[in-house]
Amino acid sequence: MLKDPKSFKDHDLGNIIRDVASLLERNWTVQVFHASRTVNFVANRLAIMGRTKIKTGEIVPFSYPPTELFETYAAEIPDMAP
Repeated sequence: MLKDPKSFKDHDLGNIIRDVASLLERNWTVQVFHASRTVNFVANRLAIMGRTKIKTGEIVPFSYPPTELFETYAAEIPDMAP
């Protein structure tokens, strides 16, 4: 998908795929890890918020984790250490 982002130009996530591919082409070392929702609780909680609390097309910037998932976020921090 990221090796040929132009082939996804008509996909719902085409812009995001293109942006990620562009970032990966820069002169830096990048490691991409996939964590399923069963182990990445913050991503899962954010996805639920996106489906249930945010209107379609609405942009909601976060500078800090939302209050309702801060404890989940704080609990995951030790697990992220290399």
